[in-house]
Amino acid sequence: GNFMDTQQNLTRKSIQTMQWINDNCLQAKYIVKADDDMFVNIFALTEYLLPQIYRKEKVIMCSLKENRTSVIVRNPKSKWYVPEYIFKNQTHYPTFCSGYTALFSSDLVPELYKYSYTSPYFSVDDAYLFGMVLGQIKGVHYEDISSLLSLNLKSGLEEYNGSGPLVHVGILAWDDGGTEKLWRATLSKMTPWTQRHSNIAMVQQVMKRAAEQ
Repeated sequence: GNFMDTQQNLTRKSIQTMQWINDNCLQAKYIVKADDDMFVNIFALTEYLLPQIYRKEKVIMCSLKENRTSVIVRNPKSKWYVPEYIFKNQTHYPTFCSGYTALFSSDLVPELYKYSYTSPYFSVDDAYLFGMVLGQIKGVHYEDISSLLSLNLKSGLEEYNGSGPLVHVGILAWDDGGTEKLWRATLSKMTPWTQRHSNIAMVQQVMKRAAEQ
């Protein structure tokens, strides 16, 4: 797109992503949307989350914000500002998904893209795409996976480096090297299923070479 990569244009980026998927990638059955500072354990996601939605259509797994539980920010100085004409006379958002990590079926993409043309634009991308726009699609199934997502890197590293089972599929990896640390821990705790279904030997070789550089 021909626009600046700024906070105010995140919604435009989301819409263009839906356009690209709609035009090029609908053969994929599922889409994972994650912020660039989130670590997603793709092995755990595939092994544990996909089987829960495998036979469902129009489904999205996310950190679900229920109707009227999240305040709409009307302060023009805030980066989360929403003009008064959007959700007019409302103080709280309708149901939406936080977009820092979301897994959804690709059959939602054509309608997400279509309804973006008729939905008034605002810059809070999660509330726009996975709230206002998604809310216009009939028959959507929401699966709340808030308990499987962590915004605490310290506790996430303790979990992944510990002796217990892995609980969180997504962890905020904001710190320098956070993603690499979580990735290495993931490779050291692979389940038998993951070992059978992934070409992990190649991945381990790449990680080893990177560590030696």
